[in-house]
Amino acid sequence: ELKLRYDNGLTKIFETAEAVDGMQRYLEDLQPKLKQATIDTDALLEKIAVDTKNANEVKSVVAKEKKVCDVQAAEATELAASCQADLELAMPALEGAVAALKSLSKNDIVEIKSMKKPPDAVKLVMEAVCIMCNVRPEKVKDPNGGSKKLDDYWGPTQRVLLADQSFLKRLLEYDRDNMAPAMVEKVTEYTKMEVFEPDVVKKGSIAAAGLCKWVHAMIVYDRVAKNVAPKKAALKEAEETLVAAKAALAEKEAALKEVMDKLTSLNDELAAAQ
Repeated sequence: ELKLRYDNGLTKIFETAEAVDGMQRYLEDLQPKLKQATIDTDALLEKIAVDTKNANEVKSVVAKEKKVCDVQAAEATELAASCQADLELAMPALEGAVAALKSLSKNDIVEIKSMKKPPDAVKLVMEAVCIMCNVRPEKVKDPNGGSKKLDDYWGPTQRVLLADQSFLKRLLEYDRDNMAPAMVEKVTEYTKMEVFEPDVVKKGSIAAAGLCKWVHAMIVYDRVAKNVAPKKAALKEAEETLVAAKAALAEKEAALKEVMDKLTSLNDELAAAQ
């Protein structure tokens, strides 16, 4: 029994010694590979350190540009809101003028046209409308006996302005954004007259009162539009700058994503190497 136990012990020792020799040889074979793996891992660590620094630099640039874009976007939004707020000041007058024009019929126009001796307020309104529609006056004798001939718009009002079948449509589609400054200045003088008010004109002609509203609205709109024009120009420039900045930011964000993806891949390699 002792011999058997002794033999078994020897067998275990021999087997263990053999296994240890095998592992020793395996370790010796592995040593160069381990050394190379260590060198590769160290190189990988250095590359990750460099790429991380680059990524942080790109991230910093992107953060700064994003901040600039946010500021530009806020400025553009503020300008747009300011333009809209200014334009809204003119909207009630415009809407009232459009409503007044839409309420007029061909019969109302005929009523004005057929007047033999129109009230002064009505004549003034039609003069203003003629000027705005580029209808020229005719020269007539001075009723007070003066030698100098005077401009008269009533004849052209009847023959040209009100004879136009699309007169009301023409006013509704009037190009209020491109009115000639000289014309606006001239018509503005009419709107300053006490008699040139819808309530006063209404006593002579309801239709002419509607046209009076329209003239006032166009002048108000032009005044507001002149204030808005510089803001619109600034808004356009701000929007163009913002679009360019966003495009540049998108490129840098794409570059940052590429760097970060590469960094993630390198970290995965590092984990495997380690």
